[in-house]
Amino acid sequence: MELSGGRRNAYAALFNRERVPSPLALLTDHCIQIIRSDGTITEPLIVALPIPNGNRILLKLEHLRETSPTGSFYDRIYPWLFLRAESEGYIHPDRTRLIECSVGNAGAAFAYVAKKLGYSTPIVILPKDIYPARIRQITDLKADIRFSPSNVGAVGYIQMLEEILAEDWGRYGRPRKGSGSTLYPISKIRKVPNEPYAELVDEVLMQLARICQVPRIDTFVFGVGSGNTISQVGLAIKRSNSAAKIVCCEHQEYPFVERLRYGRTPDQIDNWPEPDWPASTIHGVPLRKLSLNVKLIDDVVPVRRSERDRGWDLVNDVLGLHAGRPSGGVLAATLKIAMRVENQNILALIFDNRSKYSDQFIPTALSNLLTIKRLKTAA
Repeated sequence: MELSGGRRNAYAALFNRERVPSPLALLTDHCIQIIRSDGTITEPLIVALPIPNGNRILLKLEHLRETSPTGSFYDRIYPWLFLRAESEGYIHPDRTRLIECSVGNAGAAFAYVAKKLGYSTPIVILPKDIYPARIRQITDLKADIRFSPSNVGAVGYIQMLEEILAEDWGRYGRPRKGSGSTLYPISKIRKVPNEPYAELVDEVLMQLARICQVPRIDTFVFGVGSGNTISQVGLAIKRSNSAAKIVCCEHQEYPFVERLRYGRTPDQIDNWPEPDWPASTIHGVPLRKLSLNVKLIDDVVPVRRSERDRGWDLVNDVLGLHAGRPSGGVLAATLKIAMRVENQNILALIFDNRSKYSDQFIPTALSNLLTIKRLKTAA
């Protein structure tokens, strides 16, 4: 279904084909530099973080205001999900109400894109025990929040989503192409186009080339979530370097992917340690509803809670990146990988903003990071 000129313009404003790359932090032994969106690089700053064996850790900063208006990686993803559904005729701003379920990051990006594209009052299902900052942010984006039960993770909000859809579709029929259905799920849990993930990989390679580094990614380290990010970024990386390794970091206490790789069924979690527990989107969720390509994953690095907390301290107090909690686990796993290999470019994502784990969301700009870091270094 061909979009009208007005709709194409609305999507063009979101995609911004001249979009600037998100910044890239380059960590070498006891040193951090940031490749800005314009390709220039900051002066080296000395930090108390050894990077062993001549490795370079690349942290793609997907949480900054300049390129991520809601403060997370999902700002890349949702325009593509909306475009696909609208191009196929499943949704229309005059006829469709949209719905998504999330622990908050995806929900905010979903609500932001819905607002920009003229979809009024989208529904976002959140766990009742999620952080207040996420509730306030999504409310400010004019979404209708419904709460799923506490302490049950993704199982609770997916079940609620399915119940709401079953009631609506039982009354009005399932969505059909060209119908602009009355209620439609725009969900990151479903298969996502590879384009936004390939775009991220292309940005990293371009940024490395601009500073005269070899434009190659040797290892990618990330968590699981619904499986889309590690699978799709991993696929894009392997297209550019077939020898690259895709490494999943997960909590040692709850080894989901490690069990899957060896054909075992993960344990059911009955009581969630915290509402945003990394990989919580997949525990207890049937694999047929996920987009996790287990065969693409070359290795799994278990991270203890104490290691994740130490990683979170490093990424914020030492590197000054104002990053969310999952980035602590990812950095901890990345440092473990750096102990095993030599002279590699190891990529990880800074996925979301630290303030999303508090009472109020506060957007972070790159200039704020650099100012804070200089002040800490001078002190």
